[in-house]
Amino acid sequence: MKTFELSVILPAYNQGRFLKESIEKIKNAFADPIELIIVDDGSTDNTSEIVKEISNLKNLKIIRNPHNIGKGYSVKRGMLSAKGKYRIFTDADLPYGVEGIKKILEKLKNECDIAIGQRVDPYPQNPVRAFCHKIFNFFIKKYLKIPFKDTQCGLKGFRGDLAEEIFKILNINGFAFDIELLCFALKKGYKICIVEVEQLNHNTSTITFKDLFEIICDVWKIKRIYN
Repeated sequence: MKTFELSVILPAYNQGRFLKESIEKIKNAFADPIELIIVDDGSTDNTSEIVKEISNLKNLKIIRNPHNIGKGYSVKRGMLSAKGKYRIFTDADLPYGVEGIKKILEKLKNECDIAIGQRVDPYPQNPVRAFCHKIFNFFIKKYLKIPFKDTQCGLKGFRGDLAEEIFKILNINGFAFDIELLCFALKKGYKICIVEVEQLNHNTSTITFKDLFEIICDVWKIKRIYN
């Protein structure tokens, strides 16, 4: 069975316009071969067509969900199918660039079980989105006691063995899966390191007020499971 030092997982929902460029950037950024996994979460744009075009690329694995299930489910499928010693997920439009991936990898190699991105300036452009995240952060700090400022940065990395342990038990399929994995990791005493990253674009968030309501409901579920 072929193994890799690094697996990069890209969950993709209606991200067809970014995929080719993102894959090229990732492939060119690393001297050693890496495993790249795209999880298409039931996209309705041209994502499936783009995926077909690039399906013959070396060390590229493509996973398709039967319909739109959620980012958490997509990341879970990617992580559990990966073969890398280190496994990192990031958004398909690479909002933190390849430098963000490299920073996470460096932390994992040197001192951490888990490395999570923390955005230097997360939400300067969208007052509605900023308001949603303030409400969200209030709930997770009040009810789950998670000590991190930015739990929802879409850039996180894991040692491969821990990724398999963590993602096997996750229950949340939506955006709040980050919260569940952090609760589990804190409970197990894993070493979690913060990596400050710059968000290069702010244009592709798909979180709505409906999603915010679902996230808050999921936070209650997580509290019942882990507290």
